[in-house]
Amino acid sequence: MVRIAGLAGNRGRNLMHLAAVEPGGAEVTVVCTDDTTAPVLSSAADRGIPTEGVERGDDSTADHEARLLDRLEDYEVDL
Repeated sequence: MVRIAGLAGNRGRNLMHLAAVEPGGAEVTVVCTDDTTAPVLSSAADRGIPTEGVERGDDSTADHEARLLDRLEDYEVDL
């Protein structure tokens, strides 16, 4: 089984579809977004998928990506 960390910006419709279909046995293990008010967070929570909000703020892209990767360390994701 492939464990996926999904990144979404707003509603995450495609990501939630992947979570529902689980193609090839893939599992969406965590949903991340840079908008802590994004509807995808409640959609994921309704499915029992953990969520992480990592806001961009004034960080550089590299700093934001580093903070995101730090948050994902506790989830054993493959992709």
